[in-house]
Amino acid sequence: MISTLLEKKIAWSTAVQYFGKILQVALAVTAIKLITNYLGSEEYGTYAKISETVLFFATMGNLGIFGNTVRQMSTHDQSDRANSVFANALFVRIATAIPLFLIPIIIYPKVGIFFFVTALFFEYITAICDAALQVHYLMGRATLALLLGRLTNLIAIFALIHFNLPKDANIFFLAPLIATFVTASLSLYFVKQKISISWKLDPKLMKTLLLSSIPFGLINIVNNLYFRFLPSYFAVKILQNAEYASYNVSLHISSYAALVSTFLMFSILPVLKSKPKELFEISKKILLILGAVLIIFGSLLSPILIKLLTGKEYFIEKLWFVLPMMLILAAVSYLYDLVLINLFAFNQEKWFLKRELLALTLAGIFFIIGWQSESIAIIILGAIAGESLMVCLGLTKVSRSVQKIR
Repeated sequence: MISTLLEKKIAWSTAVQYFGKILQVALAVTAIKLITNYLGSEEYGTYAKISETVLFFATMGNLGIFGNTVRQMSTHDQSDRANSVFANALFVRIATAIPLFLIPIIIYPKVGIFFFVTALFFEYITAICDAALQVHYLMGRATLALLLGRLTNLIAIFALIHFNLPKDANIFFLAPLIATFVTASLSLYFVKQKISISWKLDPKLMKTLLLSSIPFGLINIVNNLYFRFLPSYFAVKILQNAEYASYNVSLHISSYAALVSTFLMFSILPVLKSKPKELFEISKKILLILGAVLIIFGSLLSPILIKLLTGKEYFIEKLWFVLPMMLILAAVSYLYDLVLINLFAFNQEKWFLKRELLALTLAGIFFIIGWQSESIAIIILGAIAGESLMVCLGLTKVSRSVQKIR
């Protein structure tokens, strides 16, 4: 059985992230509503395209360093070694991010691109800090930093609108830049309060961190290709600007919904090896229930959600099915996170990565058919098919693995 203390730690870490995310979503919804109403659907379509472009490069540079930092710091019992892992992981994160983020700035020399790239750079720093706080079950502090960042973002948007600036999508990326700087600064401060950071760089440790992160990072890249970026790419090809704005709003809603499983599974990751069978079964039941609730109630409320989040012009009748399908995709991703984190904890990410290529191929077939027939439904179905394939293969693998553990 799982110890009471461990249950409390996992429950608190997960609950505080859920509570924080509810508040973050409320702030984000307000921010999006302000931006969409001020810019209008046409200009917001440009805003969405800039966002997706930069997020694509951010995903390419993710490299799985967050998850690997959690795993490495959890593995080392000696605090000095764990502290060294943090400093070196932070350096690796910064060193790998800079050259990659220069690419979109050079290719797309726009103010909005520069602002958003810099914002995501600060998010990378925050992610390593969150990994350290996650290991010590101090996600309350990490959540506080994120909330204050979201609040700063909202205040900045209010200020931009108050000054009645031109309706230019590029200007509004200044808000997340200021917000992520605040969050990164606070997160680093909270980490320093908990651990004595050793800033001595260890080339061997950095090499180990980078190389052991790459398989998980590649999984994240391939998954995001068929889960988000390729569907968005083909959506741009077949949808008008205003239609793509509506599509992107649905994407935002489903992306927030998909974080439910991410918080739960990363809360479990530091102790997953100690009680793999129990934690797997408990988390599977929780995620199945949450997935069913999301699909049923989310689909029924989808028109209301879009109108509340933005405005009536963003709900397009012929695209009524987009949000319900994306919520199905988010629900499937709950089980995807379940199998991924379980296999990652036991260093099975190379097995998982090989299957991801099959999922990408399957999804790609749907994408091409959807593009040729100009059907956004088939494109989203491709993402669902790819994610579902990984869930089926992953559940079989995890079930067999935990049965071998005595």
